[in-house]
Amino acid sequence: MATDLGRVIGPLRRAILRSARSAEGLPDLPDAHIQVLRALAERSPQTSGELAAGLNLARPTISNVLRAMTTARLVTRLPGADDMRQAWIAPTDHARDLLERYDRASSVLIDTVLSGLTTAQLTAVADALPVLHEIAIGLAHRTDDVD
Repeated sequence: MATDLGRVIGPLRRAILRSARSAEGLPDLPDAHIQVLRALAERSPQTSGELAAGLNLARPTISNVLRAMTTARLVTRLPGADDMRQAWIAPTDHARDLLERYDRASSVLIDTVLSGLTTAQLTAVADALPVLHEIAIGLAHRTDDVD
């Protein structure tokens, strides 16, 4: 079952991402950028250390991701009020817009596909969601770096 789950989840994520990008004419953002934007959409601003811990990424990894995202104008670095060496990371308006467009497009696409499923299939999907969430939490606690 574990092998089958792994074989389904990766292609499913990529298919959702590709379809949403195509439907909305969105740029090809790496998954790590989307994860950071999601974390910042939940709570912003955050320090790079907070992002690294929350996403279970190593500090050098998050530093590289944030450098690329700053260059792409997806995040801004705000100086700390008490410590100028500390930087707070916040999403740009452009990044928020991209994330909203991606979410809207992916929701429409998934709803369209779900509308073609039987009641039994929809029930199975709904029943699986909490379990998939628990699997994600369990995996996040087992890894030091998902880079």
